[in-house]
Amino acid sequence: MLAVAWRDGLALALAGFLVANTAHAVNHAVDLDLGGHSSDPWGLAALSLLAAVALAVRLGQLGWVIGEVTPAASPVLARFLRQNTVLVTTYRRDGRPVSTPVSLAVDGDHAYLRSFEQAGKTRRLRHNPRVDIAPSTARGRPTGPGIQATARRLEGAEPGGPLACWPPSTRCRTACWCR
Repeated sequence: MLAVAWRDGLALALAGFLVANTAHAVNHAVDLDLGGHSSDPWGLAALSLLAAVALAVRLGQLGWVIGEVTPAASPVLARFLRQNTVLVTTYRRDGRPVSTPVSLAVDGDHAYLRSFEQAGKTRRLRHNPRVDIAPSTARGRPTGPGIQATARRLEGAEPGGPLACWPPSTRCRTACWCR
């Protein structure tokens, strides 16, 4: 039943073992007069305690979120929900592409990227807002097909850390949670 709601396999396995082993320990304690060793319930209880500690550690690593929390995203951006880094290609005035790996966060029908002013990206966006976004490694090696988008600098973004977002048809926020 936990597998229906819980997303993390390790937490699921630890919780399943904890429940089954605890029931097993209780069974040994109740049926001690029917046979077995007097130490069986205690040994099984110790394993349950160890599993409970391991489960607590794992849930702490997950931020105490056991299910999948997926923000509603537009179908175009849905595949970028779990993507931390993307390769963003902007275009110079002469049309030459410039690709840079940047951080990305998706929130509904917006995607936010962090780009530094000195990178020249926001200057290029003023002249040509067309960008290509592709999932990538942190070093900028593409790991999947990209999409074309239109980007712009967020209004009110701090110098040295502006954020750009797309699609341009909707309004961007002045502050973004992905910073």
